[in-house]
Amino acid sequence: MKKFKLEKYKDFKQYFNLLDVLIKTKSSNKEMFLESINISPSSYRRVKKEGNKIGESILKQLSQYFEYNLCSIELVDEIEEKINRIYYDIYYKDYENYSSHYEWLDSMIEKRYIIFPMFKLLKLLMIINDQESPKNIQNNNFELYEEVKQYEDFFDDELKEIIEILDVTFKKDIDIYFLSNDYINELTYHTIATRCLVMKRYIESIYYCNKVKELYLKDENYKRAFYINLTLISNYNYLLKFKNAYFLAQKQFKVLSSLKNKGLEYEYTKGLYTITCLGLKKFNEVISILKSKNNLGLSEVFSLLISYYYTDKKQYDTFFKELTANDKNNNFKEYLNILNSILKNNNKKKITELETCNINKCILEILKKM
Repeated sequence: MKKFKLEKYKDFKQYFNLLDVLIKTKSSNKEMFLESINISPSSYRRVKKEGNKIGESILKQLSQYFEYNLCSIELVDEIEEKINRIYYDIYYKDYENYSSHYEWLDSMIEKRYIIFPMFKLLKLLMIINDQESPKNIQNNNFELYEEVKQYEDFFDDELKEIIEILDVTFKKDIDIYFLSNDYINELTYHTIATRCLVMKRYIESIYYCNKVKELYLKDENYKRAFYINLTLISNYNYLLKFKNAYFLAQKQFKVLSSLKNKGLEYEYTKGLYTITCLGLKKFNEVISILKSKNNLGLSEVFSLLISYYYTDKKQYDTFFKELTANDKNNNFKEYLNILNSILKNNNKKKITELETCNINKCILEILKKM
């Protein structure tokens, strides 16, 4: 797992890349701005390029002008320890301290320390890895991403790994440039694997899944490995390679079923496992998994109905009547009636009418092959 060292941030020279950005917010002409506050432009350039004791006084003067506080060496050490703790929790998906981490980052931003871009960088990384992150995370947090990107030159090589994670998260298209690069950070590969799945680039996604899974297992990061397995299973399902998905899904489902405290990964695995079983026509396994579950999602309802239809028509009719009698959602009833027509009348032309409903699209492909 990555560990960050902040030694460079104990020296004034590192901050001049940030000062360039701050000055740009005030004036398009850096030299005129510097002269207006009695700083020699040539001294500024020399300090940035070569380093010089006068750099400390220039940094102090500009920090005061922009109303930011300098960080002592002791404070930088404290920040280093804290951001490594935050990154550890992000990497291992430990959400217990997330609230306190957000509070700390926000408080440090409010205190206006000159090292503030680092806090915004970590906060954004937390947001995109938060288990309670809102939908449309790219749209909702794009402004913060753009702000953090302004400070890219302020970050050292280690922190730029986080910028890479953010880039592959927020870029609209993951083109050949991103797919052909070699990366250091595991979370970059994980993000690319997920983006490729969404873009239906399943083969590339499988490649990155396997690449990052090896790194996770080396770090004994089993929670992340469970989640990358979910992406792998999804890829195989969408490719209709259900045999490839089955062993992985079954094994993970059994492992997670044995845990005392089952998390979201258990529920996600259960959902994908049922679709895998459905694709292999292992209808009894689908029924075994879902029949006692409450609050079934639409994909699960479809999977259970299809399985009942091919194993127990009487149970199918009973379950179908219960669903259509009790549910007040007209759209839900409409989708169920379409499914009923597909199954009972072998009317596969109606499958296209289900494309707008919120179910796993693998189910539609499975129906076409029934």
